[in-house]
Amino acid sequence: MEFYDFLSEYYDYVFPVSKEVVNFLKSYVNSEAKVLDLGAGTGEELIALAPFVKEIEGIELDEKMVIKGRKKIEGLKNNNLRLAAGDMRKLDHLKNNSYKMIYCIGNTLVHLDNLSEMEQVFKSIYELLMPSGCFVMQIVNYDRILTKHVKALPDIVNAEQGIVFHRLYSEEQNKIMFKGIIEYKGDTIGSSIVPLYPLLHEEIATLAENTKFEISAHFGSFNKDNYSENSMANIYVFTKR
Repeated sequence: MEFYDFLSEYYDYVFPVSKEVVNFLKSYVNSEAKVLDLGAGTGEELIALAPFVKEIEGIELDEKMVIKGRKKIEGLKNNNLRLAAGDMRKLDHLKNNSYKMIYCIGNTLVHLDNLSEMEQVFKSIYELLMPSGCFVMQIVNYDRILTKHVKALPDIVNAEQGIVFHRLYSEEQNKIMFKGIIEYKGDTIGSSIVPLYPLLHEEIATLAENTKFEISAHFGSFNKDNYSENSMANIYVFTKR
């Protein structure tokens, strides 16, 4: 994807691993858990979670990010940690009923084209989870974006590195056009646009129902704040019935 080819060089500076995210994910696993990360980026969450689980693997579509992630992982010599290039729409090679937790965060799911693709991914995840396993999904709160016609999200600023990531949104037919702009020490060094599907709460409930998932928790942040119409994030924990 052109957008992430552009972003991959700066990804770790723009999206450093978050203590809140790691603690949230840790709360759903134990030392015997096998975990799968869909859309793993450069592997920062994989690396952070690895000491707390039996096995963790990540799948990432962008090959440049996979290369960066593998270099970090190789330096750790960690046997329970893997990162592979792959597409979340193609998970047939993985073993069913084997994962305690599968997570897809960072607004990744909405890069899929439509609800049909999302439902197929939900079904695949359901099959991969062990009984009572959970699927954690985090996206931007698109109910808020569309209702309030939000045109931009707050800038992500890495003052230490002199990097600012601007996030601009515009509505186009049934998609959100997301324009990312990176500035380095005040100068624009790159920008790109990617279409996103603005997945709404009602649609998420339908996806869960159609794929037999139970919605066991719904939060507005990784600190487990209650979700509201003004929440920036939309975080779900689905449990395999």
